[in-house]
Amino acid sequence: MAGSEQTVEAITASGLPAFACTNRPLSEFILYERDGTRVAPARTAEEMVFGAGRWFGRYAATALRSLQPLTEYFRPDLVVGGSLSFVAPLLATQLQVPYVRQTWDMYEITPYLSGVEHELEPELVELGLSSLPAPISTLDVAPPSLRPHHDGSPHRAIRFVPSNMQAAIEPWMIRAQSDRPRVCLTMGSRVQTTDTFDTSFQKLRDLIAGLSRLDVELLVAAPPKVAASVGHLIPLGHAGFIPLDLVAPTCDVLVHHAGGVSTLTALDAGTPQVMLPDAEIWERTTKKIAALGAGISVAPGDGVIERAVQACHTVLGDSAVSGSADKLRSEIRSMPHPAECVEELEQAVAIGPQP
Repeated sequence: MAGSEQTVEAITASGLPAFACTNRPLSEFILYERDGTRVAPARTAEEMVFGAGRWFGRYAATALRSLQPLTEYFRPDLVVGGSLSFVAPLLATQLQVPYVRQTWDMYEITPYLSGVEHELEPELVELGLSSLPAPISTLDVAPPSLRPHHDGSPHRAIRFVPSNMQAAIEPWMIRAQSDRPRVCLTMGSRVQTTDTFDTSFQKLRDLIAGLSRLDVELLVAAPPKVAASVGHLIPLGHAGFIPLDLVAPTCDVLVHHAGGVSTLTALDAGTPQVMLPDAEIWERTTKKIAALGAGISVAPGDGVIERAVQACHTVLGDSAVSGSADKLRSEIRSMPHPAECVEELEQAVAIGPQP
């Protein structure tokens, strides 16, 4: 499995050999052009979406150059890539092997393709392509009620199975420590102890302060250094590297940044959500979840922290949200297990690349 250097530890922890296709942080691809110049700020929503597509393309171009030498020694019969892994179709085309998309999120990728293809024009021309090739099949983890439309490729449902890097179990992880409602807060695994370009750390601190005003037990799931720096801010609860797949079923609400894995983990657990999407790609999904009644999507902008705290208070007092979350959980649990989809991959290898 290939990924950025920041993902290597997670890949190897799952028992797979890892290949780091870049040691550059994602922020560099977001903030800088290929020639090192700073990306101009987006002035409109359309420019923001187009720019996001371009940085996905910059990442794909870097990954393609890194993976080419690897394939001289390890030549795959099949390339499987995530929904935003645009290096996968390029590499498969170069090697003349099939490409299968396997989503790990519910993002709608179509709006970003123009930006991706604009950025990848040199690579596409070199491969004799005018656009990114579609996969021969898409294994899609989105429950039917939330499934996005990516392209005309055959879509097969595949059940999302929560998986996290694990930690030693402590009693508070698996059962509530008080009779108060239990709220879990996370800003994802990439948050750092200093403000990054997306200010996730400051937002985490502000949310802890706001949620602590509620009469709840508060769990903060964060990388060890971040957890150590915010633990003293929590009057009742814990901060630490908490596997969400373990703790989500014990919670009454999961408050998070709307990342793909956090969102799906809450859906699988039937846990109501308060989602804080910072980007349009996340907001498309969170609005769908909110429309189905399984949580509240809090739009970015002025007063976002207070609005998120109020949303958490609202969810805690509304049993209908739990009922809607349970319905989506049932949808997920009825989907085919990943083991049942292995045959799909075997068939892809047998069919070979498509024209």
